[in-house]
Amino acid sequence: MDIHELIGTVACSILKEELSDHTAQAGTARFLLDGLSVAQTVAVTRAVLADPFLTERVEIKLPKALFEGHALPDTILTERNATFYRSADCDKLAFLITNATAEEGQAEDMSLHEVTPVGSAQLMERLPAWVSAASAGLALTDEARVYWEKSLAGLVQVGSTALERFARYVVSTREAVIDEGYPIIEALGYALPALQLPRDPAAFAGIKDRSRRHPSAWRREFVGLRRKRHPYLLKQNPNQIVISETELRDAYEKARDVIPVLVHPVVELFIESRPGWNSSSEALANCQWEHIKPLFEGLAREKANLGQDTQRFYAEGPPDLLSADDEEYLELLVKRKTTSAPEEEDIAFYERHRDEIREDRKLKSSWDKFIFGRPLETDEFLSGLALMMETLNARSNPGVRRHLTIRCDSATKRDLRNLNTEAGLYFSLRYAGLQQLLGPGVAIEFGALMDYPAVLQGWRDSKDKSAANRSVAKAALQLRFHLELETTDGDGGTSTASAQLIWKYRPDVISSQLADDWERLCQHPFVALRCGREPGTSGRRPGSIDLSDVRTLVPGYDRDRGSLVPTYRRERDLGLIWKANLKTALDQNLVGRDGAEELQALFEAFRERYEDAIIGFRQEGALNLACREQASAYADLLDAVRKHAPGDRNKELLLRPLLELGQAPVGDGAAAAIVAPWHPLRLAAAWRKAHLVREVVRSVIDRPAGLEGDTKLFFRDLAEDMRHVFYPEVVVSWTGRKPELLALVDSQGDYSLHE
Repeated sequence: MDIHELIGTVACSILKEELSDHTAQAGTARFLLDGLSVAQTVAVTRAVLADPFLTERVEIKLPKALFEGHALPDTILTERNATFYRSADCDKLAFLITNATAEEGQAEDMSLHEVTPVGSAQLMERLPAWVSAASAGLALTDEARVYWEKSLAGLVQVGSTALERFARYVVSTREAVIDEGYPIIEALGYALPALQLPRDPAAFAGIKDRSRRHPSAWRREFVGLRRKRHPYLLKQNPNQIVISETELRDAYEKARDVIPVLVHPVVELFIESRPGWNSSSEALANCQWEHIKPLFEGLAREKANLGQDTQRFYAEGPPDLLSADDEEYLELLVKRKTTSAPEEEDIAFYERHRDEIREDRKLKSSWDKFIFGRPLETDEFLSGLALMMETLNARSNPGVRRHLTIRCDSATKRDLRNLNTEAGLYFSLRYAGLQQLLGPGVAIEFGALMDYPAVLQGWRDSKDKSAANRSVAKAALQLRFHLELETTDGDGGTSTASAQLIWKYRPDVISSQLADDWERLCQHPFVALRCGREPGTSGRRPGSIDLSDVRTLVPGYDRDRGSLVPTYRRERDLGLIWKANLKTALDQNLVGRDGAEELQALFEAFRERYEDAIIGFRQEGALNLACREQASAYADLLDAVRKHAPGDRNKELLLRPLLELGQAPVGDGAAAAIVAPWHPLRLAAAWRKAHLVREVVRSVIDRPAGLEGDTKLFFRDLAEDMRHVFYPEVVVSWTGRKPELLALVDSQGDYSLHE
């Protein structure tokens, strides 16, 4: 059985289940092969065409430019893009489309609104279908099939398993039953090389019979195997410290007599090969674990001391590389544990000597683990992603090609039930368009996360009482992401540098209301904002505003503290107000007719681009070019007001409504205002920040040899830039008819407070 054939069979099972009770009266169903490669898409297509039930019900439409050389019927190839078929009429019950692109591992970034995704996450949810297809023709008991399914469930729970590798493991397990005659438990261990783990039929023998029906038991075993054995195949110890060729040769000489002679050539070739996953490590993985385990047992007994290893490195090198302070620091490091978070002096020493340490691959690996080993926690995903590129760049080996994969632990609809609803809505809005932003060479595996609003609506439509998750438990407010930078060397081998990023949602800060405010904003982009301080009590004045504590703010909408977009009223529509004021200025001869016509035209140009930016943000995020274009149109309009409408009265009529767009004046107390993320200049700032992140990601991916020079300074400057709101820094606010200039005093996310 071919792995792509298996993927096609499982995809067909999803389509059959979805269409089993679907009628023409329910409208056209639309399925998207989401994030699948060209080869996988072709396999699914052929499986659908070969199935009589689906052929009658499913109309396939694939881009001709990408699929015309794959011996597929001309009738299913089209010049139109996938977006067209989200609303096109269909003679059959369903459309099947794809967002595959020519770049391997890359998918066209498109909204999943009104389409049902069939991607890696959905395929790996249908475990009975995998077992049913793979066990066809095998003499397996029902109990064995249950064990197989539960083992795969445990593997899926571990995460970070690509669809292709998952399918290869299932096929390899089938082959172990057919070709080697193993029972299912032993076959699952025999097939482990498909997961880049050493072959071991006894790997799961320790799971008790009563526990084999529980995915958690299998998950523990897979986690243990990945943590304890996988690193050895990459020439690393379980702590991800590189094992040198000298260490491996010494260990081999000691264990040579207990390693079978037939395995010796494989081991010797592995020792001579480069670190990382390559043909030599794959060959070693296909050896029985019991045969190669002695090679690594001696290595595990040695306890490394980072301070001593560093002292030894400098003792063997040129003199005068270390100052007296450096030598004193290393003496203290020898006596310290390096398992905790690094301190400032640790980071300072590493930055001063990283170029020298780089000469010793093992020592560099140890320092990288010490400095960058802990997951980065952040409440701003793009900033965190940019900073994680420093970690990946430091840990990765030079090569000729790189590919970045970003996986989210919470990718399936089942996982998303455990996520706080507001957290899901915020993330899917604020980071929309991520795949398109990062470009080729980056695979985003977020499953249904970026389509969270549609997932939530589906739960609500089904009258699911558990649709809304209001939990503020730690697990419900965070998402864990795994980043893997795979580098291919000149010989075709690969090495992978990995890191973890934990994004945290903060329900008590002003940005927690972004998704709800944006939903109302899309309906009326020019609505005037509203904000107030928490009233004082017992004769005390109203308190100060803290953007990180919504309790200091009066709700702008309903009871939602931190909200700035109120219920819409025509008298609070700044667009209508501005147009009426322009007519007033013209009637009172405050502006000339030619000037008024120019102002009207410029306002309409700005209005159109601004509304495009607001509405398009949901699908394209900050990458949307309209975010930049509307700022240019805004500047042109302001300049024209300055030119054609001088005087205090015109400023009140024509300048004030424009400057108050996206700005919430704070009622009560001293003059203050909050600038929201949808302020015209703040939208441009979001566009610029997004491109800064793109530039740093591309710089690491597009330079396989790695970034050179003082990268710490580069990333430090980047972190400082990302913390700043960019613009506007100074705003004008009106108290009655008196304008006041307000300066930036605080910021949180894309919001800023000016006083």
